[in-house]
Amino acid sequence: MRVLGVSLSALFPQAGLSGERGQTGIQALEGLRYYAPGEWGKVLGLDRVPEVRTLREKLQLLGQEEKVRAWARQLSRKWMAEDPESAGTLSVDGHVRACHGSAARLPKHDVSRQRLCLRATTYYREI
Repeated sequence: MRVLGVSLSALFPQAGLSGERGQTGIQALEGLRYYAPGEWGKVLGLDRVPEVRTLREKLQLLGQEEKVRAWARQLSRKWMAEDPESAGTLSVDGHVRACHGSAARLPKHDVSRQRLCLRATTYYREI
């Protein structure tokens, strides 16, 4: 499947690269120049990591909103065609936002990020 002018197998490793960079302490893509390209390629599932310029171009393509919407639309159509019985399934996403201050007396909620029960607001949305 080709999206954004490149194959999906070429897109996903670069999207995963930003997560790997965060875990290894590399601050910018230019930092990859000082590492062996074969080693980063193994992490990404490629024979070698692409050049920094190529990574920047592909990440820029991923950031274009209209193309991302088209990609999401294409993926959802594919998934719906694969399993039409789950077409009516609703997914609900909930969030907890911790509040600081004394202007309002809010109820306490579990804030998993801080592993505490704090005064917070919650909201839910359908996705």
